[in-house]
Amino acid sequence: MSVDARDIHAEGLRLPAIKLIDAGKPVEPVMKILAVNSRLPDFLVGDLWAAVASVRKGAERIERLAATYGAETFSIALADYYDYAERQARVGLARLPKGRLKLEEAMDDGTIWRAAIDIADDTFVVDLREAPDQRPEPLNTSRDGAVVSAQLIFKAATAPDTVCNAGSFRPLSVLTRPGSIFDPMEPAAQGYYFEVRARLSDMLWHGLAKAKPERFPAGHFASICGRVIAGRHPETRRRFAMVEPQMGGWGATATHDGVNAQFSSSHGDTFNCPAEIAEARYGFHYRRLKLNDEPGGEGRHHGGRGVVKEFAIRGPQTEMASPA
Repeated sequence: MSVDARDIHAEGLRLPAIKLIDAGKPVEPVMKILAVNSRLPDFLVGDLWAAVASVRKGAERIERLAATYGAETFSIALADYYDYAERQARVGLARLPKGRLKLEEAMDDGTIWRAAIDIADDTFVVDLREAPDQRPEPLNTSRDGAVVSAQLIFKAATAPDTVCNAGSFRPLSVLTRPGSIFDPMEPAAQGYYFEVRARLSDMLWHGLAKAKPERFPAGHFASICGRVIAGRHPETRRRFAMVEPQMGGWGATATHDGVNAQFSSSHGDTFNCPAEIAEARYGFHYRRLKLNDEPGGEGRHHGGRGVVKEFAIRGPQTEMASPA
């Protein structure tokens, strides 16, 4: 999350694909490396074991299905599931406007992003090759991150209410240029999944909205606005780290106001912390938590509202925030 990193080595511990579990038992040296690099080792180890348990439970259920119906039947059903998702995506693709959508947007720092979406009967191609050169700051995202942004928009535009698996994205292609902000080369800092990825998905959505405004809503606040506060509870002295994305408004549609207090389309698997939990777990004192009623986003239908949050921190803490 560092906004000051100038290469990926400043962004934290990097591990190649290594085993956590071998022959059913934890690889203790690896576990210790992970734990010693965390400010909250007990939380980290707990999260790791939760992940291990979920994978084991998934494997158990797959084995049960294969044992019940036969491995061949299971494989056929899996392939059909992918094919079904592809068919649903292609039904939605057929409803999209065809042709080349050229996109150009200015970022807060004056940088111009350019992209294009080519929509044909059978393909949806996101062309990011005109993106700016990679930055020395962590204002880059990996090519995988760029693909995820394109997948998010493609799924939302074609088949948002149906299953999602690898088959959903067979009509989608993403073109990137190595050395750009959407395909940076080592050792570029990458800033995990925050602003660049959120802004990219919003720009792609903006292009579709301009092509078919009666169907697609306006963009959203396009920022993670993540806040991290680490320290010790003022009374129990237990160490904590609160990782919390903030909520903002989403754009209006041709017929409805935008929805209030939503996360960014690109935020990760974290959630806002209820005031009561924050007060008990971190020792904060909340003074205000409400929808933002400041003017802005008005029109025939207004954009959604964000959230005003005001609280006091009782005791010395360290605060970090991703760029807003």
